[in-house]
Amino acid sequence: MLEGGEKRLIIIGRKQISSATKKTDTLQMEASGNQIRYSTLFCHAQDTLMTAQSEILIGEHMVRLFQNLAENNKQKNTLESKEG
Repeated sequence: MLEGGEKRLIIIGRKQISSATKKTDTLQMEASGNQIRYSTLFCHAQDTLMTAQSEILIGEHMVRLFQNLAENNKQKNTLESKEG
């Protein structure tokens, strides 16, 4: 389970990405046939958005991984202390 601080940071990150994702409406307009002028800045912004989404996803997985590792070590130590 995520601790309060980690969970709060993930929620904040997801809200910011959700807000930025609304800007992909421009891409959907172009996909539906509307001609959109190419913008290097817009292209960079989309790339940055995808990178941020990946980083948040990786971060969530790493938090769960380390929490599971800590829990497993705690259980192992408990078993070893009972046996020893």
